[in-house]
Amino acid sequence: MTVTGASQGIGKATAILLSQNNYNVVLAARQPDLLEALGQRKTLETAVEMLW
Repeated sequence: MTVTGASQGIGKATAILLSQNNYNVVLAARQPDLLEALGQRKTLETAVEMLW
């Protein structure tokens, strides 16, 4: 599943929710520092790929 705007707000919440429901998530955002922090979170339990 690809989530755009994943560094904050609804995109971030969606990425976390999808991950918690065992989806593999591709995160896309314009703010690499916030995106990197999200990718490091323990809540993202499934495979994560980050694009910026």
